[in-house]
Amino acid sequence: MTVASSDITQPNQRICAEWTWTGTSFERGIFVGIGADGVISSVELSESSDHNVNHVDGILLPGFVNAHSHAFQRLLRGKGEVYSSASKHNSFWGWRDEMYNLVNTLGAKEFKAACVLCFTEMLDAGITCVGEFHYFHHGDMPYQYDSIVLEAAKEVGIRIVLLNAYYEFAGCGKKELSEAQKRFETHDLDAYWKQLDSLSDYKRGVVAHSIRAVDPVELGLLVRGARDRNLPFHMHLEEQVAEIEQCKASFDNKTPLRVLLDLDISLDHVTLVHCTHSEDAEMQAFVARGGMVCVCPLTEGALADGLPNLQPMSGQICLGTDCNARIDFLEEMRWLEYGQRVKTNRRGAVCHVGTTWVPDLSAELLRYATEMGAKALGVDAGCIEVGKLADFVVLKVDCENVMEMLPTAIFGDAAVGGVCVGGKWVREYTSSSATVSADSRVRKGVTVDVGTGFVKNGNSGTPQKRARVEPCEEGSLDQSEAACVRRVMDAGDDVVALARSLVDINSTSGSEQHMAAAVTSWLVARGWNVAQQAVGSRYNLHCVRNHANGEVNSAPPKVYMNTHLDVVPPWFPSTVDDTNLYGRGACDTKSLIAAMLIAAQTLTETNRSAVGLLFVVSEETTHEGMIKANELGINPQYLIVGEPTDAKVVLLQKGILKCTLTAKGVAAHSGYPHLGRSAIDDMLGVLGEIRAYAFPQSESLGVTNVNVGKISGGQAVNALAEECSAELLFRLISAPETVLEVVEGVCSKYADVSAKVITKNDPVDMTYVNDLITGFDFGTACFNTDIPYFNFDGKAVLYGHGSITDAHCPREYIALKDLKSLVPAYVDLVKQLSDKC
Repeated sequence: MTVASSDITQPNQRICAEWTWTGTSFERGIFVGIGADGVISSVELSESSDHNVNHVDGILLPGFVNAHSHAFQRLLRGKGEVYSSASKHNSFWGWRDEMYNLVNTLGAKEFKAACVLCFTEMLDAGITCVGEFHYFHHGDMPYQYDSIVLEAAKEVGIRIVLLNAYYEFAGCGKKELSEAQKRFETHDLDAYWKQLDSLSDYKRGVVAHSIRAVDPVELGLLVRGARDRNLPFHMHLEEQVAEIEQCKASFDNKTPLRVLLDLDISLDHVTLVHCTHSEDAEMQAFVARGGMVCVCPLTEGALADGLPNLQPMSGQICLGTDCNARIDFLEEMRWLEYGQRVKTNRRGAVCHVGTTWVPDLSAELLRYATEMGAKALGVDAGCIEVGKLADFVVLKVDCENVMEMLPTAIFGDAAVGGVCVGGKWVREYTSSSATVSADSRVRKGVTVDVGTGFVKNGNSGTPQKRARVEPCEEGSLDQSEAACVRRVMDAGDDVVALARSLVDINSTSGSEQHMAAAVTSWLVARGWNVAQQAVGSRYNLHCVRNHANGEVNSAPPKVYMNTHLDVVPPWFPSTVDDTNLYGRGACDTKSLIAAMLIAAQTLTETNRSAVGLLFVVSEETTHEGMIKANELGINPQYLIVGEPTDAKVVLLQKGILKCTLTAKGVAAHSGYPHLGRSAIDDMLGVLGEIRAYAFPQSESLGVTNVNVGKISGGQAVNALAEECSAELLFRLISAPETVLEVVEGVCSKYADVSAKVITKNDPVDMTYVNDLITGFDFGTACFNTDIPYFNFDGKAVLYGHGSITDAHCPREYIALKDLKSLVPAYVDLVKQLSDKC
């Protein structure tokens, strides 16, 4: 999501939902500004203190965009659901007869009432924009119903795009219209264009009802006319097999889609509705030329149309409610997927988009229901971005895990809690208004987009409004050493407050100075002796407890607790709700430092020689901090190393191999490749072989993982690359030399490719903890630590709370209950290990 604001329009209202959909994920603390013109004027992670903000209970999504509707058909709901053995009556064509019977009896008053009812139910379902595929034109006066449907939408408050249909024939071969169909008739193209142009004050689209209602020549003129007017073009297509057979019989054995493709016209403004029985090759050709398909799962089920094959549509899909037998856009999304599951016997069927795989099924379905619908209708809506229309839906979802909120809404249950169209709340949301000040602002940078991130709902089972927290945005948080030390000192011995104050220090690798100063001040104030060991411009901290008279204990501690002061970039400060603490380092490892500090202080108050502390720099990068710490001469019997291990004492830790591959080529003009050799081609060959190699694996540690983290090379797009480099990281279950030998062997097959080791270490066997520790769970670690870089005669114990899968990413957090329980856990570990000394 791009966080931005408009320089042109100042918002006249601001909203902040519990969670806001950014296009790929939910994010907390997003302030959305809406201008007087009904357009989003700002999307920001924080706001100044002098504006009122409406706090919205629930999750904020773009409003659903219904790309295909026949509003008057809402009156058919419940009709035609009694069946006989007559095959026609039990098909689409029998339903169509019921629709014609309705048309024959529907006056202007009844028509408008039907539209108002239908549009009202759409708003109730969170639909903020509808593409009304309108072919019921005539009442007592020609084209009377065109204005009536627009009036109905205006009264209800829904955004409408009038997809005005051309309808001249009753079937292929220019069949004459029936009496009912004459209320749809557009006579000729001149009359059609004149009527369409008379509606220029409204958002419109050009429509050919179907291949039955137009001939190919008129179809081409309509498609081109839409292009010339910069309007979208829509058309029913291949919903029924009989329609396809009729078309083939009339137009040289061509399917309706083939008729359209053979017009040789740009199709990137064309949306075809249904395509239930389209041929895969023709559909692939259509979407390759920019076309889109509107699928209406509930209608296609209600009318026994069948199930389309979605894969050739390559994700160029939007959704519609069509006959409006049921208006529920969450259900349209759900049954788009469920229908494909029935068809393919495979879950996640919609994820198979063309030749690619989309992993987030719910996000893809939401994209169809919002962004793609807006694209099909030509409206600037469908996402929450500056410059887009302020069309939103608020959903109430009974779900504690933010990563499961969208799947729960689509595949489980959700209630519409508010609807906004163009900045006007046509369905009120549950809210509270408050001035957002420096004490109440939600902090910047807390995003949950993959993995696990829990949000407590309260006791009622419904989403509750999030408690506000203190401000801590990056731009306003003082990062001077004095301010960092002051915040840490003010936190005192409260583990949550202390952890937050540490998270609020920017200590990305290479900038740990203020972190070291703050921790030093906290310890010295409590009687500890802290030795600062220089590592370049930064410091490791070696900490032991003084006697009451200020003298250092003569006997060195036999048990140490250790972790690192640095965090990975980018840094973002803390925020806290009633369940979790968020921020960079929340689990890796600022919270662990806070727990170690308080645990160590607790222990030394009763046994001053019980434990020492070692905090080092650069664990996240080069391990130079721990390597430098070897010069301190520390040799404990036990070293408790803090990392987020999910409250498990680690038995085995994977090893690591970081290396850089460099390929040298011979530059040449790309038009004459035989005169040179591409370094990129060689690198691709090397990487392909390495990634395909069957490296060692074990039952205890799993497989050897390889990640190609960075690739760079080449000097120009029209030249063979002279040089190419790649950085690789292996997670090892064997000695690094085993893998390095394979890598070097592959490199040797190529003209000039070499490997350089950056760092390496063996896997770490800590299975001895089975005999050392009781009362804890055990596990393995697929990540690296400083343990292999510390030279001592004792044994390491790797343990911490929080999950490594929540580190190094925008959602980083630790549960408050895990943070609070970590202090007694570290106390217990130190006591157990001290008893072994």
